[in-house]
Amino acid sequence: MSHENGSYRTRQGTAVRALVLDWTSDHRVDAFLVSSIVVSFALLVTTHVALAAGLVGRKPRSRGLLALVLPPLAPYFGLREKMWVRSVVWMVSLAVYVVARTFAR
Repeated sequence: MSHENGSYRTRQGTAVRALVLDWTSDHRVDAFLVSSIVVSFALLVTTHVALAAGLVGRKPRSRGLLALVLPPLAPYFGLREKMWVRSVVWMVSLAVYVVARTFAR
């Protein structure tokens, strides 16, 4: 490598150009899938805890504890208690997570 006009060059061109050319569409798809998996799972866990906490705050409180232990009950009880947004976000984030995990295999 040599220093020329403030930039470092390699024999094939700039180091940045080599890095960009190496970044193929497969890498972009992999990065998108990993990002989708991480974000959707984080959103799913956060929404699950928010649903369970909301259910604990309403009577009967046992539904909140039961929903915390048995995850599929959280959106079910949430919809029954008219927690529309939390329940829909829970279901959508689960669907995105499952689809992303399926494509990542």
